[in-house]
Amino acid sequence: MHIPDGFITAPVAAAGCVVAAGCVAYAVRATNTIKGVKMTM
Repeated sequence: MHIPDGFITAPVAAAGCVVAAGCVAYAVRATNTIKGVKMTM
């Protein structure tokens, strides 16, 4: 399913992408910590 084009404004979509990217970065970092893998960014 998807939402119709134009339903979400560009600033809201951009903010959502920023939040999603932060969540993915946190999840990757947390997973690496649990697994004991150390990666530098």
